[in-house]
Amino acid sequence: MVDDNDPIAALRAQAKTSGWLMRVEDALEFDHPPLNQLRDIWREKAALRGSLPERSDFDARTLKPFLRHLTIVERVPDAEGRSHFRFRLQGTLLAQYFGDQTGKFLEASIPPGIIEAWNIGYDALLAGRRPVRVLNVYEIPNAEFLSGESFAVPLGNGADPPNSVLTATFFRPRDTSLMKAG
Repeated sequence: MVDDNDPIAALRAQAKTSGWLMRVEDALEFDHPPLNQLRDIWREKAALRGSLPERSDFDARTLKPFLRHLTIVERVPDAEGRSHFRFRLQGTLLAQYFGDQTGKFLEASIPPGIIEAWNIGYDALLAGRRPVRVLNVYEIPNAEFLSGESFAVPLGNGADPPNSVLTATFFRPRDTSLMKAG
């Protein structure tokens, strides 16, 4: 039974029933040690703020060890209220695989057959207002040989609802068995 009030649980259920090559976990224990370090920094900032940290809480010095692996996307609703996401920051390692997407909308780099999963995922993170661990098997040109482990978290937006997601992703060779656990 899925808790209809939990957008992350709903995302998890939809990923499973839709066959998306994505697994979303609340447990924030990562295989890649830098992701555990970033998680700890995020927790410290959240404790100091008493809410979701904002983008301004993460300066370049703090993020330097992770910059190559970072993405920040911003939700930009269209006239009908549908979400579109624009890359505000993309790390150099990610740009090597996906091309430099900074300033571009997700639709420019994600194939039409899977863009829905990405949009729903980002919307769920913003609505869920908590960090998650995401395991992905990529179905994107130039990256179909990769799997990824990500720390993904919405960023606060003052008194307004969150509208940005920070993600740090580390890659490994494609491994579809990651989707079977959990």
